[in-house]
Amino acid sequence: GSLVYGAIGARGGSGATLSAASGQVETWNQVQVLPDKMFGGAAYVFDNDNRTLTWNVAGCYNSATAIVAVKRLSAN
Repeated sequence: GSLVYGAIGARGGSGATLSAASGQVETWNQVQVLPDKMFGGAAYVFDNDNRTLTWNVAGCYNSATAIVAVKRLSAN
């Protein structure tokens, strides 16, 4: 399997929820109110298939996401 870890930042975001897909674990969910609303979040999942991490962000007008997958190597 692989470890997939993702982070998101959203300007104007007043909050966010991680999608309810099986196995996803949210590790960070924080909103800064001033000087302008800013949301930050992070999550991970262990999986053997293609997978996405999806947040639903309220009030967002600009966002950026970074995702890293660490694939287990075979010892063959």
